[in-house]
Amino acid sequence: MMIEEYKETVLHELENACGEEEVEQIINSSIERFPENDLFRYLVIIYLHILQNELQKLSEQNVDSPRKRNICHALNYLRQMNINREKAEK
Repeated sequence: MMIEEYKETVLHELENACGEEEVEQIINSSIERFPENDLFRYLVIIYLHILQNELQKLSEQNVDSPRKRNICHALNYLRQMNINREKAEK
């Protein structure tokens, strides 16, 4: 899957998520699509960049919506996953 297609798929799924548990399921299932050795690189490069850009767009529009809350939770969840992964690798 191309990065743009992947981006649109994940953002669309997050837009339609119904709560934090579903957001976490979306992130977990999408992570499984990448080979393990590429996981960290893709999380940093793709997820964080894309989600932060989308969050910035929504913030500039001064919109408080379920989509914005889902993206915020996805970012926080990814950051926590990265922290836990770094601790496990030490």
